[in-house]
Amino acid sequence: MLTRRSLLCTVVLTLSGPVLAQCTGDWTSPTAETMSISDGTVFRITRFANREMRVSVTRPAQSFDMLFTLSGMLVKGIPEEELERFARDAFWWTLFSAPASGVVWKVVRADPCKANGTHDIDVDATGGSQHPDFNLLHARGQAVADGQGLIRYAIRFDTEPARPPDRLLTYTGTMSFVKQGDALPGDIDVGGFNVMPRDGKPAFVAASGTTLAQLRAQLAK
Repeated sequence: MLTRRSLLCTVVLTLSGPVLAQCTGDWTSPTAETMSISDGTVFRITRFANREMRVSVTRPAQSFDMLFTLSGMLVKGIPEEELERFARDAFWWTLFSAPASGVVWKVVRADPCKANGTHDIDVDATGGSQHPDFNLLHARGQAVADGQGLIRYAIRFDTEPARPPDRLLTYTGTMSFVKQGDALPGDIDVGGFNVMPRDGKPAFVAASGTTLAQLRAQLAK
């Protein structure tokens, strides 16, 4: 007969098991990230099991969305005259959170699916990924892990050139390592996106109301 304690343990393992089983544990590719920078930039990325990705960037002067699919890249929000140049470097946007995520990795240093508790940040940042406009010198802040694949952080960077006291460079965000799905959902409305097929076919703009599933079928012909 199960004791009350062993029964409780069984229930806890049953409830937590599916969540932990879906945690990837790969520091190089969190499945979902959100990040806000004090300059007004907001960054979001979702990574799927088949390596497809969705990226959204909001900046004070410009916002754009990208879908990296197995059939090609889709972009919305970039002017037509800038699209070709943007597309050549678009993949780098998937690494935009690297200055913050690299610092979090330095202080947590554990399986992200099992990491737990509060971790103080006070580390050198000169050898890591850099902000495009500043040299990052030192990072201070906190990272909080929930033990099930989610880490929240708040980081302040010392920079060169130095920032005014009222305009310090800060990053706040979350990193999730819980599986988001096998592929980008087929019901995403891709109408108005610039489509750049992988097979070298000419780029075009997806018709209004087109879903990603419909676009996949169109590109497969």
